[in-house]
Amino acid sequence: MRHVACALALLPAVARAQAIHDGARRDTLSAMLRSVTATQVAGSAVGLVAKGGRITFLEASGSVGGGPSMPVDAIVRLASLTKPVTAAAVLMLVEDGKHRLSDPVDRWFPGFGRDVATPTGETVRAERRVTIRDLLTHASGIATLGRAVDSAYDAGSADGFAQRIATAPLRFQPGSRFDYGCCGSSYDVLGAIVERVTGRSLAEEFRTRIFEPLGLSDTFFRVSDEKRARLAAQYRPDAVGRLVEARARGQEDTDSAFLSGAGGLRSTATDFFRFAQFLLNEGELNGVRLLKKSTVQQMTGNQVGTHYPPKRTGGATACARRVHRGSLAAVMVRSISDDAMPPESPMNVPSVAISAAARRNPVQAARASAPPTLMRRTPASASALTVA
Repeated sequence: MRHVACALALLPAVARAQAIHDGARRDTLSAMLRSVTATQVAGSAVGLVAKGGRITFLEASGSVGGGPSMPVDAIVRLASLTKPVTAAAVLMLVEDGKHRLSDPVDRWFPGFGRDVATPTGETVRAERRVTIRDLLTHASGIATLGRAVDSAYDAGSADGFAQRIATAPLRFQPGSRFDYGCCGSSYDVLGAIVERVTGRSLAEEFRTRIFEPLGLSDTFFRVSDEKRARLAAQYRPDAVGRLVEARARGQEDTDSAFLSGAGGLRSTATDFFRFAQFLLNEGELNGVRLLKKSTVQQMTGNQVGTHYPPKRTGGATACARRVHRGSLAAVMVRSISDDAMPPESPMNVPSVAISAAARRNPVQAARASAPPTLMRRTPASASALTVA
């Protein structure tokens, strides 16, 4: 009994020590966010940390655009964080028996990936057909930059994009390399396949099968008029490197049939936290299961083996190497602990996030973790998200 009494007497002291520790960590995170905007790494930022399914830190810094402070419920363009949502939709259809990972893409788009460009400028026949798995793992070889891609994006729809890109020679033999491209051509083709398989738009498929079941009320391809004031401005550097607004607060794209499965979603930090928690829970959130555990385990595992590049440098390529570890989901949310996760881990840092694992140099980490926005190459507002 004496030992129990001593232990109980220590509990308030332990709780106070934990509170001081937690307070110090919050101060560190707050300082990191302020540093991100003060040093113009980003014009605005939202930081969210959750542990055990509970949000322990949620703050914002910078301007939402035009002067007012960034709110924690600001809506931002997700860019490449759209990809794990597209991957989840594709894998849900696999579980439904609508298609298989081994299905060739030319099942929907005849002639897709028939030829491969050589270093001499000639073309040879592809050694095998491009599959859905190749698209998911950035091993398809389809073009990600250049005239063919620009022309394909002018098609006006994901289906039209896929039809046009189908005729362009591959850059390498299917499955022979892992090569992430900043424009995400593979995931726009996946979006087109989802629309063909379901007979519905990507927006409708995502809304009914993922967003509504998981309680994501602020995630969409186009922000409605009533929520437009929460859409954060986008920033770009001017001629001398200072950040200026590239898109004003509330400035949304015109309606289009092209819904990009590679980078078209808008969302909030709290909404994406729910999706991240769904993945960390291996396919389930608050009693709602959308994917089997085994599917999510495959989704977050290394699918490209030794094709994953050992070391690369420069811009989006370096970011892609760090972010897209050859998993079927392309982009994952990293599970953070006090110790940095080993580099071979299949869980990955979001492409627009500031990695909390790189706490030793938050400004450098923020710069390293902000790739160009899809197609427009103007930096979006940053959203730091860690989930443990």
